[in-house]
Amino acid sequence: MSINKIKAVRADKGFRIADLIAYGAIALLIVFLFVATAIIFGEAEPLTGVKILYTNKDAYTIDFETGEQNIIMPEKIKVEEETEVKIILRFYLAEDLSDYNIIEINKVERSATVTQADCSTRKDCVYMEKITDTSKVIMCTPHALKIVPFDFEEPEDDGIIIV
Repeated sequence: MSINKIKAVRADKGFRIADLIAYGAIALLIVFLFVATAIIFGEAEPLTGVKILYTNKDAYTIDFETGEQNIIMPEKIKVEEETEVKIILRFYLAEDLSDYNIIEINKVERSATVTQADCSTRKDCVYMEKITDTSKVIMCTPHALKIVPFDFEEPEDDGIIIV
């Protein structure tokens, strides 16, 4: 770098007014996008019930509003324990009662979670976040099991394959 360029850089006063206006506009745009995203996606609805799906078919439902539960696939779902606070279900994949998931439904908290599974070495479904509102889903891919909010609808197939 030449001496003249060094002197020119030192003499420069830094940001010009147009630079400051541009940076301010960018900062306002970022804030606007965060606020718009929060408004559009908003808070998830409280959980009114839970469905357990096996191969995308209803296997069990519970409505927290009425307290009504329905075991649609009794050969796959067994109630192991039921109290005023919680229901513990065992989902069986095989007829010999192996390949299972233990599902805990808390009626007071209005939540559902998988507490145990023997689906794979990773057991992703056990570590998935507890369902407490309509924005969450628990999936156990090896067992073709989904635990979803009551009003859950499968998204439409857009033909895109994600690998």
